[in-house]
Amino acid sequence: MPSLLKAGSKILSVVLAISTIALIPAPVSSYAGNHSADGSTEFAPSRVATSKNLSSPDDLESRLESVSPGYVQPPIDPSYLLQGGSSPLLTRTTASFPSCYDLREQQEICEAVRNQAAWGTCWAFAAVGSAESSLYPEDTTVFSPRHLAYFAYNGAANPHTPEDGTAGDTFHPWSYPSNDSRFYWYPWYEFGGNTFLATATLARIGVQTEEVVPYPESYQYFGTEIDSFGTPALKDAYTALYGNVSETFHFTAPYRLVESNYLPTRDSFGNLNGNAIKQALLEGSCIVVAYASNQYNTYTLPNGEQIVAQAYNGPNRVAVNHEVQIIGWNDTIPKESFCTSWTNGEPTGNMPSNDGGWLIRNNWGNHWGMDGCFYLSYEDSSISETCQFIASADPSYDHLYQYDGTGWNTTVGIRDKPTAPVSMANVFTATGQQSIQAVSFYTTMPDAQYSIQVYTGLQESDVPDSGVPAFFKEQKGWEPYAGYHTIALQQPVSIQSGEPFSIVVKLENPTSNGLTDSNGPIYPIACEGNGPCNGIFSDAAIAPGQSFLRGSNGTWLDLADFQESTYVSSGIHNLTLGNVCLKAFTTDEPLGSVTYATGNGLDKL
Repeated sequence: MPSLLKAGSKILSVVLAISTIALIPAPVSSYAGNHSADGSTEFAPSRVATSKNLSSPDDLESRLESVSPGYVQPPIDPSYLLQGGSSPLLTRTTASFPSCYDLREQQEICEAVRNQAAWGTCWAFAAVGSAESSLYPEDTTVFSPRHLAYFAYNGAANPHTPEDGTAGDTFHPWSYPSNDSRFYWYPWYEFGGNTFLATATLARIGVQTEEVVPYPESYQYFGTEIDSFGTPALKDAYTALYGNVSETFHFTAPYRLVESNYLPTRDSFGNLNGNAIKQALLEGSCIVVAYASNQYNTYTLPNGEQIVAQAYNGPNRVAVNHEVQIIGWNDTIPKESFCTSWTNGEPTGNMPSNDGGWLIRNNWGNHWGMDGCFYLSYEDSSISETCQFIASADPSYDHLYQYDGTGWNTTVGIRDKPTAPVSMANVFTATGQQSIQAVSFYTTMPDAQYSIQVYTGLQESDVPDSGVPAFFKEQKGWEPYAGYHTIALQQPVSIQSGEPFSIVVKLENPTSNGLTDSNGPIYPIACEGNGPCNGIFSDAAIAPGQSFLRGSNGTWLDLADFQESTYVSSGIHNLTLGNVCLKAFTTDEPLGSVTYATGNGLDKL
């Protein structure tokens, strides 16, 4: 008999509004406000949609036999990310891929299926599992979901590295006010997350190993007393080992996040197309996917093999409540296996139009499903956040300059012109004689184009391009998928101790069939949001002279000037802007090394 896990979710999508001076009120359902000035560029960011909270069983036994809620909708409505751009992969024929594929059979992932047990950490298991697979089998290190979950909600700047400007940045696992946390044993393990939360945290502090920060993957570690979320407490004997994570391990992660790519499930015309995911699987990476965990069917194939399949959630969009990993596919899985009901052994309920489904590795242990796995229809309407995480231990950088501790919460751009290019900049002060080796930032749509310039020796702290440009021409490129990207500089740039420098990145989204999320246009700049949003409180501290925006012909705008302005306000949502999402990676340079300065200022943004 199919089992039922209670479903529910929370949805928030944001597009704020920023430009230059005076606040102009606007309806909460679209924009809470915007800033504009005569003759200047007007910028715009995000919008809001909400739904009910996740439900959970009151009874402990039922709680232990099912799974804790572990997913909350991100600040950005991620549904638009399922539609692809112009990647050549999306034009390849289905025949160019095998009809079925399983990473386990290719020995491209560890066969063990982990168990999130009593905590709502599915999102953390999925993210670190995908990151692990990007290194396997050459590196078989197991990553720690507990380290990710704990420090997502207990973030702080590294006290040993003054270039880490994320002080005051963290997420809180409760709605405002924060004292709601008194009702939970460990809210950072219980409340849940998503790929946006995972990316922001892993990009900030790196990826830690399971050996250093282990996870309690058995119910034997939990007692019978439950909190208001329905979660059992750790037994006293295990609180020291599995409870709060020591600050000793906060900034010692040996691996870093290189990429988190949102791979489409449809082409630019909206037609079902999983080629990008299939190609990533063939290359050895499993993919995070969010979906609506509900009814599971046991179905017997014509050859006698029994499979487990998630009952069809489509065709209409439904609330998401769980996050797992795609580890393969099978084009021949019968559509009937996904049917929602049968009468006299015949399918009579809803089911997909076509055969085929993704092979999913769950986080509920090997004893569940098909050795811990199940199938999810290609057509399931709940599929969301199909994201590939790529980790690396090489090259290692000595310093990380950053302000965006909470990552991509909203998009910012020129109002009503989502494809117009916008420049963002972060101004930093060098903490030693170093060499800038790479930068990282998000692209918010597929096929985004970027250009990078570095300015050293800034003459004016509030003018990011008032120094010496490092490159005669900007370093340019494009990204086929939205997500977080680390870009190595074609030529390193030297900086001297105490020297102010800036990273300037211009981003432009394509005119690709007017891709939008459910509430409005997508703008090119990823930015933090500060305030309560969808039950998670995002603290995104910002100070003057850190982050700037500029249109093609405008002046630089300091985002700290808009810190006190509310951009989205509707009930529990009350957001202001934080920093733009832009980092710089450096290595130490020996004294007397060459300083690079190849530009002459003739090729400004």
